[in-house]
Amino acid sequence: MTVAEVNAALGEILAAGEAHFIYLWTESSYEERLALTALSRMMPLTGRATPVQVADYLAEHGVTMERRLVAQTLHRLVLRDILRSSAANGAESTDVYSWQMGLLGLWVEKYKSLSRVVDEV
Repeated sequence: MTVAEVNAALGEILAAGEAHFIYLWTESSYEERLALTALSRMMPLTGRATPVQVADYLAEHGVTMERRLVAQTLHRLVLRDILRSSAANGAESTDVYSWQMGLLGLWVEKYKSLSRVVDEV
């Protein structure tokens, strides 16, 4: 299997699931959309991110969101089975988030930009 074949198959998967991805997107709050957009750019499918990293990424791109609100938002995405969380190196107070639904992350990366999300409000 070649890279081109994998990319073609991925494109077909994203197209086939587009209605579901649009539904998940429209059911997401503004804060969830910001978090999804940030995560889609800052971590690959196998990567991890903390609320502090997400808040810092957003701040670097001109979007202010309190770290507490980021943590609450990421937790809501876990409850929706979009992300999964685990404790960071045994630290009980710091959760680390990764994709549960990585295809949504790819879809967001491909079709949504941070500036577009900010403009939606």
